[in-house]
Amino acid sequence: MIPILALTVMAFYTSEGLNGVSWPAMVGRVVPESFRGRFFGIGQFLSGVGAAVAGLFVNRVLALQSVPRADRWALLFLCGFAGFVLSVGSMLFIREKPAPRETDKVDLRRSLGRMWHYLREDRWLRRVIIAQLTVTTSSAAFFFLIVRAGQVVPAAKEMIGTFVVLQSAGSAVAALVGGWLVDRVGSWAAIRSAAGAHIVVLLAAMLAGLGVASLQLYLVAFFFMGFAGGAAWWSFSAFLLDLASEERRPIYLATNGILASVTALNPVIAGALFESVLPEAVFGGAGVLAVAGLVLVWTLRQGLPAKSVTTDAP
Repeated sequence: MIPILALTVMAFYTSEGLNGVSWPAMVGRVVPESFRGRFFGIGQFLSGVGAAVAGLFVNRVLALQSVPRADRWALLFLCGFAGFVLSVGSMLFIREKPAPRETDKVDLRRSLGRMWHYLREDRWLRRVIIAQLTVTTSSAAFFFLIVRAGQVVPAAKEMIGTFVVLQSAGSAVAALVGGWLVDRVGSWAAIRSAAGAHIVVLLAAMLAGLGVASLQLYLVAFFFMGFAGGAAWWSFSAFLLDLASEERRPIYLATNGILASVTALNPVIAGALFESVLPEAVFGGAGVLAVAGLVLVWTLRQGLPAKSVTTDAP
C-alpha cells in the first residue's frame, strides 16, 4: 500500500507543477485584464467556501460507525476523484484566442536557454521570484501551528474544527480583498497584503507560545494563515501575468515554478528545527524571513498599470 500511496502523491504534485504554468497562462489568454483580479478572487472565495463544506462532509463520513473505516476513506477519495474529473471535463468548454505557433516540437534546451536569458534581462522577474521564495520559506512554519497549538492551548483538541473554519474564513476574505486590490490598485498591492499576513501569523504564534493570551492569538494566527495562503499564490501569478507579454508568459511562469520548487524541502527543514530548538525560536526566525520578504515585496514594480473596473467586464 505504501508504494501505491507514494505513487499517488507523486502524481498529484506532478500535476500541481504542470498546473502552475498552464493554468495562469490560460487565464492570461482567456480572462480580460480588467476582470483578472476578481476572477482569481471569486475562484479563491468559492474554494474557501467549498473547503468549509467539504470539511463538514468529511466529518460526517468519518463518523459513520456502521461503515468500515477503510470504506469511509475509500468513499472520500472517490468523491475527490469525481471532483477532479468534473474539473478536467469543464476545461473542454474553454475557448482560447488563437495564437500563432512556431513549432509543435518541444525544445527543452531552447526553453531553458530562454529562461536564463529572461532572468538576466528582466530584473523585475528576478526580484519577484526572490520575494516569493523568501515569503514562501517563512510559511514553512505554518505546518506546525496546529502541533504547537495543541501544546500551549488547553482546549486545542476540541477546537480543531474552529481553527479550520477560521482558516477557511481567512482564505475567503483574502479572495475578496485581493481580487479588489488587483483590479483597483495593482497586483503588487495584493502581494503586500499576503506578505503582511505572514508576519501576523508568525508573530501571533511566537507570542502565544510565551503564554500571552495563547487561545486568542492562535485564533488570530489561523485566520491570517488562511488569508496568507489564500492570497499569496495567485497574487504572485497575477503580477507575473501583468509583467510578461503574452509571448513570454509561459516561460516566466515556468521559470518561477522551477525556482520555487526548491521550497518543497522547507517543511522538512522546519520539522528538523522544531525537534532541535524551541518552537517559538523557529516561529521567530520564520518571522524575520517574513519581514525580509515584506521588504522585498515593497520594492516590487508599481508601474504596472492598475486595472480599472469597466462596465463591459464579464
